[in-house]
Amino acid sequence: MNREALVVGINSYPFLKKKKPGDLNLKAPVKDAEAIAEMLEKYGKFHVQRLPKTYNQEGKPRFLP
Repeated sequence: MNREALVVGINSYPFLKKKKPGDLNLKAPVKDAEAIAEMLEKYGKFHVQRLPKTYNQEGKPRFLP
C-alpha cells in the first residue's frame, strides 16, 4: 500500500483576531513544513506533496518562502 501525505505551510491568518500585529502569523512555515515532509519521507516512507508551490521559468516546482 502506498502512503501519501500532503504538507501545507501557511504563514498568514488574516481572519483571526490579533492582540498585536503579527501575533497569529508563523515565522518560518515553509522551513517547518519542509522539515515535516522530509521526516515523513525518510522515516514513514510517505510520498509527500508540498503546498503551496509555484513554478520557475523551466516549469519545475518552486516553493514559496
